[in-house]
Amino acid sequence: MTLDLALKEMVNALVKKTFKKNAEIKTAQKTINYMPKMVKAFLKSPEIAVQHKITVYDVFS
Repeated sequence: MTLDLALKEMVNALVKKTFKKNAEIKTAQKTINYMPKMVKAFLKSPEIAVQHKITVYDVFS
């Protein structure tokens, strides 16, 4: 899976939540606006994982 596909999937999931009334469009938009920060964190995660000898999943827990 590529990053662009993962981002599209995330946005699509948010849109589906608004269709089902599980989220408001403003909430979805706030999450989308936060995505660049999430991408930066993901880009740093391999380095952090190697430094601490942990999995990438553990970096985010």
